Amino acid sequence: MNDTELDGLLDSWQAPEPPPSLRARLRARFPRAERRGFRRPLRWLLAAGVATAIVAMAQSSAPGSDSPFVRLVTHVYEHIAEVIETHRVAAMVSNLRQSEPKVYVDGAPAPPLEFGHANVISVQVPGERPYRITFWSRGLQGWSETGSVHGNAIDFLARGHRVHIQCKQPIAGSDSPVYVFQQP
Repeated sequence: MNDTELDGLLDSWQAPEPPPSLRARLRARFPRAERRGFRRPLRWLLAAGVATAIVAMAQSSAPGSDSPFVRLVTHVYEHIAEVIETHRVAAMVSNLRQSEPKVYVDGAPAPPLEFGHANVISVQVPGERPYRITFWSRGLQGWSETGSVHGNAIDFLARGHRVHIQCKQPIAGSDSPVYVFQQP
């Protein structure tokens, strides 16, 4: 038998269907994928927010900026903005962690980044105490905006030293500020 005859024979052969029990046994070995949804919790959150707003409006006797309703709406808005900011920063740190970052200080290679908790990253500048960087922009006391993230690069100044972090993939969808704090 030559190659052409063998190809013809293989092309005409029909493989039998596997029994349904094989599929059932195979699927039973894998964990079930649980659907993660926010529909029900969001409905409850929305209902609680509306109920709270109605109660606050009913208790409010004088309209104006000091009313309980305005304070409630302001508080809810600030909380939602903080949650969104937390998720944005966590996504950027996750992207940075997965992109094999290389650190350069004044053009020379430097020690790798150290990822801590609370979306803060430590950068070691030779001859200096470690610097902490974050992309969190809400209510940072003692931190200074000294650089930015653009594409797959992070650039900032640390006491006259130019720090450049080069990554293999983009960190954020758009330019973002970098906040720096030198550890005591």
